[in-house]
Amino acid sequence: MNKRYALLIVFLVFSEAMVNAQAVCGRSDDCDKQSEKQTVPEMTGVLGTGVSHDQAIKICSEKGMRLPTVRELALYAESRGAQGISETEKPRHYLIKGSDAEGNSDPFYFSYKGYEPPEGELGEYWFWTSSIPSDYTPVAYLLMGKYGDITYSVRNYFFRHIAVRCVR
Repeated sequence: MNKRYALLIVFLVFSEAMVNAQAVCGRSDDCDKQSEKQTVPEMTGVLGTGVSHDQAIKICSEKGMRLPTVRELALYAESRGAQGISETEKPRHYLIKGSDAEGNSDPFYFSYKGYEPPEGELGEYWFWTSSIPSDYTPVAYLLMGKYGDITYSVRNYFFRHIAVRCVR
């Protein structure tokens, strides 16, 4: 292979990686800022089951708390062995179009592979997050306690396996 073509291929691969990083972080230096805030928050146990998203928000608010963001629950899954969060696109990671506690866009890639479910009720329920995808507002993200996977559901859905945990 011609040396010029080899350099062009390396440049294109590097450029694509930078574009992917910027697509999630905004600017590549924003990735460093996001990685600084990646700590698992202290969460309550199960405070209610069979609740809608609005009911979950109310339960937390009445306790002077809030629902965790999808990133915070992804960090929890990561602490339980999941491959977890990546700020750039990776194989077997899928895009989560999350939002932070203030409602600002906070997208990332996530993989639940390797997750070890907790024992008891924390492994039995799906937990609401405060994060609502910006491109589809009738839904909110949830963490599936048994599998460590992140999914979403219609916000007025209150099936018995959906529960609430709160953070300060």
